[in-house]
Amino acid sequence: REPRPAETADPGFVEPLRAASARVPRRARTLALAVHERECCQGVFQSTPGLPARQLAAEVQLEAAGALGLAPEEGGFDFDVADPEAEAPLVHLAACSRQQPRHWQDHARRAGWRLPAVEPEAQAARRALDGLRGEERTFWAQSPQDWQFERAPVRSLSDDAWAHMRPALQVSPQWGPLVACGAALGLMA
Repeated sequence: REPRPAETADPGFVEPLRAASARVPRRARTLALAVHERECCQGVFQSTPGLPARQLAAEVQLEAAGALGLAPEEGGFDFDVADPEAEAPLVHLAACSRQQPRHWQDHARRAGWRLPAVEPEAQAARRALDGLRGEERTFWAQSPQDWQFERAPVRSLSDDAWAHMRPALQVSPQWGPLVACGAALGLMA
């Protein structure tokens, strides 16, 4: 019989985790994963006014699946309502196929680790930037190993400011460290 995708392990992911397991207590074996934007989508849409929470989640699921070109049951998503009291609130969503997080969670489980969070890398990078201590103009003069973070945001970038900064950051050497730090901060929240 052909093995199912969950039955085959990616040795480049599983083996290093197994090796690290000897040095990490079982209760601390937790990972966060930030996926590249080609693997997921993010967006903002204005929801139908006055929807109860359950119907809002269904509307988000349909929006997310449509953006991914998947059937609704094949899409996984997370969302945040910007202003729940607004008549027609803005909804920020992140989505990917349900198969992708399961794939990585199965690999992590095989190695004895937990993977409770999978998110778009841009979301993780923005969280890191919001939590980065210090003056914004000095961040990029420091080595990433010297960065210091707060668990709670110390600044709040507007969507426009983030849209302006993001393209330059994504091609800079700071992008990878921002994504990694943001994913870790997400686990601590």
